[in-house]
Amino acid sequence: MIAIDTNVLVRLLTGDDPEQSRLAQALVADAEAQGVDIHLDEIVLAETAWVLRSSFGVDKAALVTALEGLLDTKAFSFANRSLVAGAVRAYERGGANFADCLIVARNAAAGCTQTFTFDAGMRRLKGARVLEKTP
Repeated sequence: MIAIDTNVLVRLLTGDDPEQSRLAQALVADAEAQGVDIHLDEIVLAETAWVLRSSFGVDKAALVTALEGLLDTKAFSFANRSLVAGAVRAYERGGANFADCLIVARNAAAGCTQTFTFDAGMRRLKGARVLEKTP
């Protein structure tokens, strides 16, 4: 198994740098041909989502499609594929960003009953609770 960093995944998804994109595509093709899994760490996924939204202006629907595509690619492995898929679904349905959805999913998988936050955008995430002053 090998792993790739955020910048390699971004080149793979955007093609914005032709030479680096070609190298990233060749790496994936070689790994697939040799039967080598490519690990996508959850931090890499969170960073990639942020870069695609903030630097490339990718809208939410396109980002969901890209994340689903990664999940559907057999060459890519995840520490917990179903956890990532759940975070993608939560992101698709809610107002929180993908990293927040991933944080709540990881915390729930670790046995946490609540993830407290000051981020009102996380209000609708199951398992997240906005920490507010009570009357």
